[in-house]
Amino acid sequence: MPGIRPSLDTALAMIYPKAVRDAARESGLPETAFPGTCPYALEQILAPGFLPESGRR
Repeated sequence: MPGIRPSLDTALAMIYPKAVRDAARESGLPETAFPGTCPYALEQILAPGFLPESGRR
């Protein structure tokens, strides 16, 4: 739905800082340990089967 796209971009921008706060609380890491903005594009997040890379091997 192309008409909902602007709402999703706005929602992601509002939700990400809250997710960082929650992740910092759960992990015990400072909020500065997480990227300041979401490192993933909305298209990536919405893609079927998307899983972010952990950076660990």
